Amino acid sequence: MDTSRSVQRSGCTELPGGWRVERWQAPALVDHARPGQRLAAGSAELPVMRTRAATGELECLARGRAGAAVAAADADLRGEPFELSAPSPRALLIGDLSGLAPLVFLADRLRSAAVRVKTFAILGLDGEAPFRPVPSRLIVPGVPAWVTGTLPLFEDWGIAARLASAGEDRPGCFEGTPVQLARGWLAAQQGVRDVCVYACAGPALLEDTRALAAAFGLGYQGRAAGSAC
Repeated sequence: MDTSRSVQRSGCTELPGGWRVERWQAPALVDHARPGQRLAAGSAELPVMRTRAATGELECLARGRAGAAVAAADADLRGEPFELSAPSPRALLIGDLSGLAPLVFLADRLRSAAVRVKTFAILGLDGEAPFRPVPSRLIVPGVPAWVTGTLPLFEDWGIAARLASAGEDRPGCFEGTPVQLARGWLAAQQGVRDVCVYACAGPALLEDTRALAAAFGLGYQGRAAGSAC
């Protein structure tokens, strides 16, 4: 159910590639936001990336030129969130840049779950990313040794993650799609019954990920990526 509230954009941090993090004062919404949801405020609809309970803020990932500071009297949370009431022991997160914000939010929630969830994330670089890839120090069995590129935030959190690039040669990145890398990782495991696949991406990657989960008989949750503009 959507929760209508008033919100105020309170700040903006510029990121590489024309991306930015927008901070919204939304004390009545911050406790309701879940991974996979978007903040709809006025003409803006932005995927929620993190919540800041201490300051009553939502952090949303956006791209393009930021408009003037704005308040919205009729804001709400939209989209079906990921179901995390009983997460599996292992989680495989797959997405592209359009699904980055929900996957960051999801990874943050999984690392703080009451029952430990071992998470491996694969992000497809289908354009210029809002971060500078770094080499990971975390070893991931089943992933080629030369594939070391990761997201700095996930590395700081101790979450194993790798980057894939099908259309461009990028140092440290897997030369192919996220699903191709995921298929190799799953095939190298001794068992995968405890893995649940979570995906947030555009239609093509979402469908390929759904088919991958079905082929391995895995639990699956997929959410269409919302606009980040």
